[in-house]
Amino acid sequence: MALNRSRSRSLSLVLVLARLFFRSLSRAIGFFLFDDVEVPSLVWFTGSEDDIIVDVEDDEVKIQALLDFSHALWGDPMQERLFRVEPKPSVATWEGYGGDPIVFQKQETKGLWYNLYEALVVLVQNAEGTETEGPRVKWAKEAVPASVAALKEAKNYTQQK
Repeated sequence: MALNRSRSRSLSLVLVLARLFFRSLSRAIGFFLFDDVEVPSLVWFTGSEDDIIVDVEDDEVKIQALLDFSHALWGDPMQERLFRVEPKPSVATWEGYGGDPIVFQKQETKGLWYNLYEALVVLVQNAEGTETEGPRVKWAKEAVPASVAALKEAKNYTQQK
């Protein structure tokens, strides 16, 4: 019973935060912050290096599996979690992605929105009981206020004509 109340409070907090920042997100969309995506990619927005299973055979490395692929989507390549969070992936992982992407200030701002989105997804899943209380939930609880604070300081982008 106490666990359900705790999850209910967590979900309520997530919903309040989402409502508070809907206006800011609307402004970001209105200022075309997300419009630079020319070719959507298959994005693994909750994946990490720990979720990549490889097989090393005679100096050849083959990917055997990608775990927890339930949150894959077609979208902005900057949504890829490996590009957004610390610690940054190993050299081998970057090589698999074709190298470290060049990130501009506008993309850093988008990354803040994507961090906030991922953190809210994790907290909602925790409130629903589909995500266990662990390091990801701890990260999400820290990421929401950190992302919000950073977004308050982030540059706003207006359409240039």
